[in-house]
Amino acid sequence: MRSPLDLEARRALLREAEAASRKLERKTAAEAATALAVLRSDGLGGLQRALDPSTQVELGAATKHWLDFRRALSPTVAAIASEHGRAGVAFFLGWLKRVAALSDRAVPLSVSGPAVPKLAAGDVVEAVLLDERTKKGGWKAQEQVTGRFGPIVNSDAVPTDRAPGDAITLVVASVSRTGVAFRYQDDAAPSP
Repeated sequence: MRSPLDLEARRALLREAEAASRKLERKTAAEAATALAVLRSDGLGGLQRALDPSTQVELGAATKHWLDFRRALSPTVAAIASEHGRAGVAFFLGWLKRVAALSDRAVPLSVSGPAVPKLAAGDVVEAVLLDERTKKGGWKAQEQVTGRFGPIVNSDAVPTDRAPGDAITLVVASVSRTGVAFRYQDDAAPSP
């Protein structure tokens, strides 16, 4: 088992994500979210199969962007996996996804200190429901811009037709150094 990523490895992977995002169209770079979901659900082997050029892909409208992503980043992901393992690949893909999301907002990103918008209690945010559940079986969600994730404190209020991977609008219930908690609210709507 590899040790957790040290600061220098994280900085190198962040630089790699920034460089990759500059070379790709924004929609292609945003396919990092798909790759991250595959990594979480199917592990490193599943992601490597999905990135293999011989694997048939049928994702509808997103197929072109996935194929471009796969062609451009398959070697990079393989190199990161061999050097840093799953943690390194997850870190790289997470930052690539964030950089792609932030590129529309003209928010500067620096290696010494990523300028990522901060969450505050009461913020209405777009998130994705995660496969991982709380110890009591409640939902966890990941906010789309910052990538922070945590439990939905009133999971019983989430509509029963929702499934992992679904986009959902939530309200930030609380934020700490180590985590974030969300609250589902029927009338939550993204702020303009």
